[in-house]
Amino acid sequence: MTDYRTMPESTPLARESKITLLGTALMLVMGALVIGSGVVLVAATILLGDSAFDLP
Repeated sequence: MTDYRTMPESTPLARESKITLLGTALMLVMGALVIGSGVVLVAATILLGDSAFDLP
């Protein structure tokens, strides 16, 4: 027996479509907006404290 092995044929790498990349970028932006708005609400709650209940 010999240890001769043939090299497997190289398969081309699958490329992501532009629509998939656009969708991923859109989801990341939407997630950043949600996190950012949460940070703003938490900061407003901390800064206003009990005075938030006095607002009309």
